[in-house]
Amino acid sequence: MTTIAFDGKTMACDTCVTGNYKYHTDTKIYENDHFVIGVSGDAGVGMLLVADDEILTPKHYDFDFSALVFVKEDKRIFAVEFCRAWDAPLSSVIPIADHTAAVGTGAPYALTAMFLGATATEAVDVAKRFDPGTDGRVITHRLG
Repeated sequence: MTTIAFDGKTMACDTCVTGNYKYHTDTKIYENDHFVIGVSGDAGVGMLLVADDEILTPKHYDFDFSALVFVKEDKRIFAVEFCRAWDAPLSSVIPIADHTAAVGTGAPYALTAMFLGATATEAVDVAKRFDPGTDGRVITHRLG
């Protein structure tokens, strides 16, 4: 539930967070000295991942998530995912060759929008129109 989009220059996210039958808003983009991380998945995971300097090393996590990880040093982007239900014991870490990427339930809508020329911010707005798990205002983080 959420949409994180990256267009090569910016990372954007919606702010809808649900849990315990409640709805509230929060950012889903986090930053440390090395990375900018957009996180979809279990609530609160972003704060745990932004403190993990080894997020690009495949390993086991105790929570489910999908993330876009922008490496500040070399300006590369990775998709990192882990699901406890998978048979694989380690997270997947996939370098993104293109400069567009998206994760979360609204990712197909955001990717289509960016393919048609939308920015990451516009792509999340498009996802909000079609994906029931994407809502709230859009936060945009300029990279690079």
